[in-house]
Amino acid sequence: MSQLTPPKAVYRLQFEHGHLVADIDGARWLIDTGSPTTFGDSPQVMVLGTAYAVAQSGFLGSIDAGWLRSIARCQVDGLIGTDILWRYDIALDVPQGAMTFSQESSLSPGRKIPMNGANTIESNIDGAPIDLIFDTGAQLSYVPEEHVAGRIPSGRFTDFYPLIGEFDTPTYLVDISLGGEEFRITAGVLPPTLGALIPPGMGILGNEVLHARPMLWAPRRNLLSFLPRSDQAHFLSCSHRQNFMAPATNGF
Repeated sequence: MSQLTPPKAVYRLQFEHGHLVADIDGARWLIDTGSPTTFGDSPQVMVLGTAYAVAQSGFLGSIDAGWLRSIARCQVDGLIGTDILWRYDIALDVPQGAMTFSQESSLSPGRKIPMNGANTIESNIDGAPIDLIFDTGAQLSYVPEEHVAGRIPSGRFTDFYPLIGEFDTPTYLVDISLGGEEFRITAGVLPPTLGALIPPGMGILGNEVLHARPMLWAPRRNLLSFLPRSDQAHFLSCSHRQNFMAPATNGF
C-alpha cells in the first residue's frame, strides 16, 4: 500500500434502488458494512491515496460484480466491504450526497450511539433492549420474531442473501431508540436459515436510518453517532475531494 495522502477525502454518495453507491477511483461501488470482503471488476481501488487489492468474487466465491448488478438493479462496478471500511472514520451524509473517509480520528461525533464492538449497536424496541448489526448493505432492517409478535404486518418485502437467494418476509413498523432519539423503521423477520447466522436475540439495522441524519461510523473507535450538519459541512469544504460532484436536488 502507498502512503496515505491527504488525511481526508469526500466522495459522491447516492441512494439507488435502496443501496448506497459511492463514486470512488473512477468506479461505482456499493458500500456494505455487512460484508467482510471487497470485490468487483477492477483489480484494485484507490482510497485516500492507498491502493487496495480487490477480489473478483465475494461470499466464499458465490457472487461477483455481474451478479451484484443483476440483483441490486443498479450499475455498480463492485462492493466495498469492511476489509477496507474498518480502516477509516467514515461520515455518511445521504441528504448531501457525500461520503467522507478520514485517516485521522478527527471527525467530531454528535449524539453517540452505544456500541458493542465495531459494528454492533445497542438499541431498544419499545423499551426492550436489543443489539443490532449496522449493515448499510441491507435495504430492510430485521428483528427477532418475538419483537413483532402479535403485530399486524404493514406489508411484505422480497429480499436476497447470497447463500440462499431471494426470500420473502412480512414487514412491520417498529419504534427503535438510537442514542436517545426515537426512530420509526420498517423491519422484517429473517428466515430461520439466515437468523441462525447471527447471534441469538440480535437484529440488523439497515440503511433506512441514513435518510434521516448524517452519521459518523468510526469502527476503529467502536463509535457510531449522528453527525451535526454544521460539522459535515465543514469537512465538505476543507477535505480533499475525490470524484465528488454536487448532487442534483432529488428530494432527500
